[in-house]
Amino acid sequence: MRRFLVLTILAIMLSIPVYAGSFDDSNSNGENIRDYYLSFGLGTSFNKYNDEPMGEDSDADKTSIFLDLAFYVPMDQHLLVGATINAAADRFTDPGNSDNFYQVNTYLFGGSALYFLNYIEEGLFFRGDLGFSKMAMSYEIDGHSESAATDQWGLGVLGGVGYSMPFETFSLTGSLLFSHKEILDSNQSEDLTVTTVSLSLGVLF
Repeated sequence: MRRFLVLTILAIMLSIPVYAGSFDDSNSNGENIRDYYLSFGLGTSFNKYNDEPMGEDSDADKTSIFLDLAFYVPMDQHLLVGATINAAADRFTDPGNSDNFYQVNTYLFGGSALYFLNYIEEGLFFRGDLGFSKMAMSYEIDGHSESAATDQWGLGVLGGVGYSMPFETFSLTGSLLFSHKEILDSNQSEDLTVTTVSLSLGVLF
């Protein structure tokens, strides 16, 4: 199953230059669609881990963020396809000493697609990502700090819905996203998994 997903990711990435051809490159206002787009998003995330001690400490102050970077190329008037790096992070801080913390970061690197029901940058859109996942953990307790990443890579998927409001030089976007990441770790008795629901605001330009 994992081999099939890896081959699917590679096939999608390799097919982008073949699919990208000539099309009517104008939106509903008659303005030209750009040759490429950059996307940046920042928000909050709600993360659920299969390893409970890692995932939740009821006595700790919890801060969660979601960060998303992507590069897209238009396939037609509705579809953007490209590459993305996004991360979800949880920091658990000792309420009695803010210098003591434990942090979990999960990452998704892979292909991404945005499909706009109207035109690119306008209105409702759907998003799907497929790629490779990674997890990293760090902590600092009484001045002693340490960080480490899992030895193995895994696979991850992301899907969601958003809305884009175009302005003269950029578009403001809002997204509700759901992702599932599975990280293979030889040091654990079972694979590490994290399920994330994120809310983010961003720009597409």
